[in-house]
Amino acid sequence: ATGAPGGGMMPPPGGVGMAGRPQGWALEDDQQGPAITRPVNVICEANRLTIVRASGERGKPISVELGATVKGSIDEFVTALHEHIDQWGIAIAGGHWKPELKVDIQPGGESRFEELQYTLYGSGINVWRHTE
Repeated sequence: ATGAPGGGMMPPPGGVGMAGRPQGWALEDDQQGPAITRPVNVICEANRLTIVRASGERGKPISVELGATVKGSIDEFVTALHEHIDQWGIAIAGGHWKPELKVDIQPGGESRFEELQYTLYGSGINVWRHTE
């Protein structure tokens, strides 16, 4: 795939994401108005993805155990992501949140990170390698 301006990935042809689903399938249904991008910190290990709360956010980290493939666990992960986003409240009047995953890859998690990027390609959620 070729890169888009800003370092994102270009959408695949035909309006279908890599998971064989429609473009934007992982976003909430009520995506009206301007999108407010907000990072979500995720730890990627060989056997799990963990959503880590940002400083000042309430709640514990949310972990999703990965099966044989990330694709097989992606619906559970996206559900957990939406539960996390719901804690943020309103983005702006008439707008919505657009999460961007900032992924901290742990030893043994590199291939899972690549699977995650591939599976969420075209989903509406960008996946980035976290760098210091």
